[in-house]
Amino acid sequence: MKLPNFVFLAFLFFSLHNSVSAQLSGTAYLAGQSNHSGIKVKFTAVSGTAVTDSCLTSASGNYSISISGGLYTVAFSKNNYQTYLYNNGLSTALTNTVVIPSLTLAAGTSSYVSGTVSGTWLSNTTYYVQGNLTVTASTTLAIQAGTDIKFLGNYSITVNGVINASGTSALPIKFGPSNSSQSWGTLDLYGGPNLLDFCQFDHYYCITNWNATSKISNCKISNAQTGIQLVGGIVDIENNDILNAQVSGIIGATNSGTITCNTVSAPLYKNDFNNFNWGLHVNGSELVSDNDVYDCQVGVYIYDMSTNPVLINNYIHNNLLGLEIDQNNASSLLIANNTLNQNGQGIYNSHTGLHLTNNIIASSSIAISGVAMSLDHNLIFNCATNFSMNSTPPGLGQIVNTNSNGDPIDSYYNLFINPNFGNVMPFVQAGSPALNAGNTSSSSYIGVAHTTSQCYRSVLTSLRENTIQTTLKIYPNPSNAVFNLEHSGIAKIHVYDLTGKEIFNQDAVEGNNVLDLGRYPQGVYLCVIEGQNSLSRVKLIKF
Repeated sequence: MKLPNFVFLAFLFFSLHNSVSAQLSGTAYLAGQSNHSGIKVKFTAVSGTAVTDSCLTSASGNYSISISGGLYTVAFSKNNYQTYLYNNGLSTALTNTVVIPSLTLAAGTSSYVSGTVSGTWLSNTTYYVQGNLTVTASTTLAIQAGTDIKFLGNYSITVNGVINASGTSALPIKFGPSNSSQSWGTLDLYGGPNLLDFCQFDHYYCITNWNATSKISNCKISNAQTGIQLVGGIVDIENNDILNAQVSGIIGATNSGTITCNTVSAPLYKNDFNNFNWGLHVNGSELVSDNDVYDCQVGVYIYDMSTNPVLINNYIHNNLLGLEIDQNNASSLLIANNTLNQNGQGIYNSHTGLHLTNNIIASSSIAISGVAMSLDHNLIFNCATNFSMNSTPPGLGQIVNTNSNGDPIDSYYNLFINPNFGNVMPFVQAGSPALNAGNTSSSSYIGVAHTTSQCYRSVLTSLRENTIQTTLKIYPNPSNAVFNLEHSGIAKIHVYDLTGKEIFNQDAVEGNNVLDLGRYPQGVYLCVIEGQNSLSRVKLIKF
């Protein structure tokens, strides 16, 4: 039916007078330039009332445009510069007068990725992840140092092949959301050998190693649900800084591997009792050594670790509970040369058979509690209660003699005097009662032992002036027997097995030194090179 003319005119009048326009303006800059002209500002229509339009910036970077009101996506682009997506590429309602915040386009290019990926990602390109990514089996994704990867949503990366993300301290590889108020998904490692070195991971759910062979080293990890999750495989996790993981910095189990030299803390969740938080939650067969764990609800939680688990040389401090052991076969654990200081509670144990040796537990409300255990050559100091166990071994804590240093000990060679920490924790001063007082089957020291610690920035006050990584080469590594070590200067070489026991030592000569492990079983060994003003350590792999 044809509308009467007056109805049509009324509809037209209403439409014209109710249409809304938007006046947009702002400033966009080119990094490193004084002339900022030629940046294209494109408004792409999303709703029916919107109309796609664009404008260009002036030399000063200013722009202004009048467009029909509606929903738009806004992009800033220019050749040889990385595209900037306003509001993380999400639709934005533009009506009336809107001044868009100033922004700067970085040099380089942009690439929007989703689906299957492989090849090499370049450092002069920002990669915007706009869908889930997969590295298929038998392919490799290599990422250059300095590359920036921004996730436009809760997307994940699945690696069935190989990922090689090798950054540097000056040019880390960055994985993060394009908008810091959001987060991205997971990085799932199935293939390998994978390498994540000098990477930064921020605001994501989890990195998970699914029976892969991987190395994660020198990375900064922050604001994750779980920093790193281990589900089998062979994994080395070394020298990472993990901050504010809501559940755990590192959790899970591997078939073999190392968790060494990591710094793990979660001050954001330490007193958040709506969440339960662990620094390290381990139940595999890893060597867990030389980690600095603090400001967590539970510093280290050991749960049914498998063959020959080892926890040595860790500094566990300022947690609500320092170390919790929930290990059925506790007698297989080696817990030695750890320093636990200023935890609300030092150590809690749930099962029989546990043995602690050469540990320092200081300044806690309760040093050791739970199910009874055997203790020898430990130092306990400044705790409101030393022992709160379901039963106490006869004579534990009763001073009966002195050790070779002349310090008072109980029947199990435990000390209860000031360890005399130095200026840099966790090391003690020269003359400390912790020196030369340990069970020598593990170390002559009590607490973190400076001769085997590879990670802390200083060593025993007055015994070392500084710690310098010396120039050395070790080859071949792995080897089936003989390792060649090239070293400059006078030094002592110590080789330890994964229980922390020194298997041999020798003097280093200038030039080439031969280390023969032919008579020792296959496995991983720790080689410490101790010079006059240096301390270096390297892992030897014998096959």
